Amino acid sequence: PTPASNGEYGAHWWLAPEGDGIFSANGYQGQYVYVAPAQDVVAVRLGASTSEQQPLVKAWLADDTAGVLATLAPEAVLLPPRMLPVTGHAAIRSFWWPQDGSRTRITAFEWEIQELGGHQALAYTRGISTVGWTYDKDTLHQTSSSRNVTLSVLSRQPDGRWVITHQMWGPSLP
Repeated sequence: PTPASNGEYGAHWWLAPEGDGIFSANGYQGQYVYVAPAQDVVAVRLGASTSEQQPLVKAWLADDTAGVLATLAPEAVLLPPRMLPVTGHAAIRSFWWPQDGSRTRITAFEWEIQELGGHQALAYTRGISTVGWTYDKDTLHQTSSSRNVTLSVLSRQPDGRWVITHQMWGPSLP
């Protein structure tokens, strides 16, 4: 580390201020290499890609119910703000796609991951999601958006895919 960085930066690498051995290289347009030796985790983002490449975001933007559910473990738990947990595909389907004649369509979805951790079979992400949507029911048409802190826990499946086991998001940020 360079002396002027308070021991946090040197040769294009940043050390985590917590002193837990985590370090990262951060580049142009979202490029990064994140290394957590104690957790045996290395994450690489090549940058300049859009969030639509993420399976959950892509499925939401395509209005693909089956695609969204495929990114969730069968007994996934949603933890919406100021609500009780919603557990399992059937309950999640009823929560996000109610059978009351209403229709919500996601029109924009950006998911910025600010922290990533875990090990070979279990991982978590923390970040900020910004979601825009329309809501229609009978003659009512509303357009809205929110920006929230999110926390996701993911589990690696036998086929190598990662699925969300727990998804929590907080109240809207200013």
